[in-house]
Amino acid sequence: GGTAGSDVLDQNLCYNPVTKKWTVKAAMPTKRRYFTAATIGGKIYVIGGIGQGGGLLSTMLCYDPNTDGWSVKADIPTARSYLSSSVISDKIYVIGGSGAGGAVNANECYDPNTDSWSVKADMLNARRYHTSSAINGKIYVIGGNVGSVTSSANECYDPNTDVWSVKADMPT
Repeated sequence: GGTAGSDVLDQNLCYNPVTKKWTVKAAMPTKRRYFTAATIGGKIYVIGGIGQGGGLLSTMLCYDPNTDGWSVKADIPTARSYLSSSVISDKIYVIGGSGAGGAVNANECYDPNTDSWSVKADMLNARRYHTSSAINGKIYVIGGNVGSVTSSANECYDPNTDVWSVKADMPT
């Protein structure tokens, strides 16, 4: 996926670091940009984003490199773009992003074993264009912005307690 000029793409390419070559793989069923992706069990999950017509997507696709095929999975509860995702204990946590009314603080968890979503505690600060990383069983969400204001916020989510805490802001 992504964008080339004004076109939204469904392109799926695979890079081999040994041969240093790209291979064209099966195209995504839905063109999209500004989505998030996560990997569990050797499969790639592509979540949300913005479609060809400019609308927010709630759809999730799953790519299996062993079969070079795509499947449609359960829709994310909150359609959005510019979101982030992190994996803990074989579950995908999708956090924040840009919804119909601007930045959102939604935190939703996908379980591939049941193909279902659950709503978790909202992030403390709504934001988009941020990053998230899973470290030692917790998810850290850092940076991003709300509207045109850039954020240095650093929040930590503990999936075991479903609680967010404030951590030291980024220096810049």
